[in-house]
Amino acid sequence: MPAALLIAWSPNRALTHTRLMPLRGFRNGMLVLSFLFWMAQSPLAGAQPSLHSAISNKNYYVSETGNDTNNGSRAHPWRTIQHANKMVKPGVTVHVLAGLYTGIASDSDYGSYITTTTSGTPDAWITYVAEPRWGARILVQGNGEMCLENPNKEACNGGTLWANTANFIIIRDFDIAGLGTVTHGIVNYVSNVKIIGNKIHDIPAPNKFGAGVNSTSCRLQTQVDMHGWPCGNVWAIGNMIYNIGTAAGSVSPTSGLIEGIYFSAPHENVVNNIVFDISNGWCIDLNHFDAQSIVTNNTIYNCGKLENGNYFGGGINISSEEDFAVVDYVTVTNNIVANIHGQAGIMERIAGGGRLGPHNFFSHNLLFKVDSGQNVQTCWSPPSAGSGHCTNRLPAGSVVADPQFAVEGVDFHVKPGSPAIGAGTTDCALNVSGCVPETDFDGQKRTVRASSASAESPGLGAGRATRAPQTAGQPTSSGPSIGAYEPGAPLTAAHASR
Repeated sequence: MPAALLIAWSPNRALTHTRLMPLRGFRNGMLVLSFLFWMAQSPLAGAQPSLHSAISNKNYYVSETGNDTNNGSRAHPWRTIQHANKMVKPGVTVHVLAGLYTGIASDSDYGSYITTTTSGTPDAWITYVAEPRWGARILVQGNGEMCLENPNKEACNGGTLWANTANFIIIRDFDIAGLGTVTHGIVNYVSNVKIIGNKIHDIPAPNKFGAGVNSTSCRLQTQVDMHGWPCGNVWAIGNMIYNIGTAAGSVSPTSGLIEGIYFSAPHENVVNNIVFDISNGWCIDLNHFDAQSIVTNNTIYNCGKLENGNYFGGGINISSEEDFAVVDYVTVTNNIVANIHGQAGIMERIAGGGRLGPHNFFSHNLLFKVDSGQNVQTCWSPPSAGSGHCTNRLPAGSVVADPQFAVEGVDFHVKPGSPAIGAGTTDCALNVSGCVPETDFDGQKRTVRASSASAESPGLGAGRATRAPQTAGQPTSSGPSIGAYEPGAPLTAAHASR
């Protein structure tokens, strides 16, 4: 006897099941076939995906009230970023909705709470973004293990909030903090990654190592990452990083290895960040062999320390430690470096068997209150050369003055009349271009103040200020300021209170 498929459908579910039914006569068979034809043509056909089957989409959602058995739609979001990582494909954006996401850093390989492993492609990056900015709060407890030095685990095992081993990934706009033995905020192990607009703070780091953002994008001697991609194309852009190394009394006083941003491979770039209150290391540390890297328009404050007559950490460090590579063509410009208690405001040095090239470019940085007196220090020989192996210098375009923050230590916009306004440069190291960001920390277009009738200069730092009205005869404004902010309105109360 002929048979036909009968499809059961509900407006709240997909086509849920089928079964074979005998066709009792020609007329009944035609009715069933007509129904099937109508369903195939109907706009309702397939319009309601299953709650539990993943949808084919460019946008997925995670919510603290979601469930990982859902399909990841806005109406039926997933619960965890870790599950989203298993489901996504190149070109997808994962929107993580406002809420508090808590847990324990328990990944057995990377000691992390979140580990992203699914890669995008060069023309189809995968983005994880909090909505709204800083609305998705990740607060993670460490796993209780103390951090041991291990060359295969830069983040150690005390606890990392987010470890990334996937290429072509963007991590954007999260609020990230740790408890207990957590040592790191975000740790990246591969090339082609952007870490943008995150607030990373209050990382206890009770061990020898720690950082707000740590990137080791490739194996040092092969200069490719774990997936075979060349080193680099890693960016830390517009992040606010503070209170790293907050565990009182438990950090080795001689380590100086708990830092705001720590990068250790070529082509890793640090732009428009605000980094402050890093008490046991460098606010920004490019170590090992960060050749052809960019450090521009950052605002850093209150870094490093003096303990038992020794200085540890400081403002910005560019260091060469590997004898197989030369650290050269590094750009360090337009940064505000203030209230520094460590070795130097900005340091360029050889450590161990490393080598420095002659084309590193340090220019147009503002320095203020550097306790050691070493505003910009260059150490062309290893420490074994003795106390005379370092020289203090002040490169062309440097500014030594109070940056005039709106509220010191809280609001890092600069006031009208700040010496940071219009004091920067658009120049980069030789054969490097595009080192000055087009926008500031707040996403405002940068402007330039002409220093003469024929010259224009960007400003310093990451910040903005409210510029006083111009009078006749004054140069016009058309570019960025030194620091993370451009001239403009002050931070909101939410920003100011962090």
